[in-house]
Amino acid sequence: GNGFFSSMFVRDIYITEDNLFVVCNVYRRDKNKIYVKPAILKTKIDLVKNYLDFEIFFNTDQEILYFTLNSNNKIDTIDETIDFRHSGGRIQKYKDDKFIYAVPDYNLIDKVENLKSIYGKNLLIDDKNNFEILSYGHRNQQGLLYDFENDLIFSTEHGPSGGDEINLIKKGKGYGWPIVSKGKGYTDPDHVISKNHKDNGYEEPIHFWKTNPGISQIIKVPSNDKVDEFERAFSSNSYIVASLRGSEDWAG
Repeated sequence: GNGFFSSMFVRDIYITEDNLFVVCNVYRRDKNKIYVKPAILKTKIDLVKNYLDFEIFFNTDQEILYFTLNSNNKIDTIDETIDFRHSGGRIQKYKDDKFIYAVPDYNLIDKVENLKSIYGKNLLIDDKNNFEILSYGHRNQQGLLYDFENDLIFSTEHGPSGGDEINLIKKGKGYGWPIVSKGKGYTDPDHVISKNHKDNGYEEPIHFWKTNPGISQIIKVPSNDKVDEFERAFSSNSYIVASLRGSEDWAG
């Protein structure tokens, strides 16, 4: 309601038992400075009440100075390197009472390979605000899935112009961005120096697109013995990815 933003920046929701988790961006004002950072909110689902009472589930001190205000409460200076199109974010329940939290890079290129930064990472988090880096070198993760049956983690990621990916996430591994991408940079060279992940010490995507479909969420088709496999639109235990829509010359 402060007139600065055109959306709430809610990025994902996840329901487990009677809890609702919301991945979003939160803002803090300190005098004339406005800071932003990713966070996760949590609330109990109570169908008797007509409201949701949220609390912070996951939070860090890694906020970004987004803009400053002048004496008339108008935007004075703004950090135009921050790109909220790179702020997707996803959450999935993991084993051992932990969650996987995908934090995109917000276009903050210098933070992606910094292992003290949460940006451009997949994190393992718990309900005590502890976290560890699961994987790094990510640009903009738009899909996340933990396959409990096979103990596999899948992540889908937007490439620059070309290079949308599906990755099999392994703990401690790097996935290339911004040094390696199957796509090309917006500017030359835009940090992308190679298309070969393996030769540069990174994990190769298990699938990628030369032109972007605007890759989004990934889900697993559950088993269902009561439905004939020939009558199903998708076979059991296969995976489905959703797509948005590419744009301009690299549209898929």
